[in-house]
Amino acid sequence: SANDAAHALARAAAGSATTFVALMNQKAAELGMKHTTFRTPHGLPPANRRIADGDLTSPRDFAILSRHLLLNTDVLRYTSIRNRPFGEGIGREPMAMTNHNNLVGKVDGVDGLKTGFTNGAGFCLSATAARKGRRVIVVTMGSDQAKSRDLVVAELLEQGFAALPA
Repeated sequence: SANDAAHALARAAAGSATTFVALMNQKAAELGMKHTTFRTPHGLPPANRRIADGDLTSPRDFAILSRHLLLNTDVLRYTSIRNRPFGEGIGREPMAMTNHNNLVGKVDGVDGLKTGFTNGAGFCLSATAARKGRRVIVVTMGSDQAKSRDLVVAELLEQGFAALPA
């Protein structure tokens, strides 16, 4: 997730993390994300781990954000890669970049999108898959384990594709 990079980019783009977070909340409102409040550029809760002080969202709002990303960026260029060396040719050993979305390469058509974990939110996943020109987005939050989250998401993706008209 490169949380330190998110903070640095926020300062570079808006002058401060606080100003950037205000822009994030403005965009969330424009997108119709009615149950989202950003408080940081990276989404991690504060050191005191009080949920009330952290970023808040809902699965529906995160699906709205996921759809916006899919329609307006080339995010799948990155989220569809399972593993890749990073930093080659810059005078040091490359680091391994590993996608923590365990469904990429294992479930038909899965090509993204975002995993997450905090003590308050549990294991979360916004997954997307494309099959036969159709795309499904599934968002889950609050799982006790990554493995059980992945099983639920895989099943929901299958149900989503089965429910689409032919």
